[in-house]
Amino acid sequence: MRKSALLLILSIISCMAHSDDEAATEKKIEYLPLSPKFVVNLQGGRRSYLRADIQLMVEGSENLETIKIHIPAIRHSLILLFSDQSVDQLRSSAQREELRRKALKLSQETLEKYAHNGKLEDIFFTEFLVQ
Repeated sequence: MRKSALLLILSIISCMAHSDDEAATEKKIEYLPLSPKFVVNLQGGRRSYLRADIQLMVEGSENLETIKIHIPAIRHSLILLFSDQSVDQLRSSAQREELRRKALKLSQETLEKYAHNGKLEDIFFTEFLVQ
């Protein structure tokens, strides 16, 4: 009986210590808005444009600082991507989601090229207007 109680107490203490270690090693998620808004002309015969607010999801303050340094390169890449779109390519939510995935991949590639690190977890459109 004593052995069982002792084993139970030791396993509880071990689990508590393990969960404390996990909490200490978890990195904080932060969101970094890209300002100013993106406003780009779209492809096609009519005068049409895309206006978007974008936020980057970054894990850890060291990654946040690295990404902040390279925001001009990220913005440049995204402007080129967005301005290569047409109104017809952005009509449905599925098409917009595909653009978001392309924007994430392009931003990660840009960071890899210029920073050789700086983990970007995700990218979100917080405003998206096509006119």
